[in-house]
Amino acid sequence: MTGAATSDDSNGRRNNIGQGKKKINIARIENKSQRMVSFSKRKSSLLKNVSEFQKLTGLEVGAVVFSPAGQMYTSMNNNGGPSSFDIIVDRILQVGDPTIQLQ
Repeated sequence: MTGAATSDDSNGRRNNIGQGKKKINIARIENKSQRMVSFSKRKSSLLKNVSEFQKLTGLEVGAVVFSPAGQMYTSMNNNGGPSSFDIIVDRILQVGDPTIQLQ
């Protein structure tokens, strides 16, 4: 083994200690400036992941994020067609109508 700390559990299995992501407590950030920094970083990451998901799967994917100030941020793909938030909203509204054929 290469430098990883290990221990034996009660069943004799070896556990790697100190590896993996730490679990964080998800709670509202009370400090406004820290909250805005977190929003900005997480928004960027979310929109990037939406784009990557679309590229990997070829699916039509969109995300809408509203800032605390009410600013809207979107990430939409077009799969070679017109890209517009209004087109995506129209598709969402049509899903409830079984007579409309979606591709």
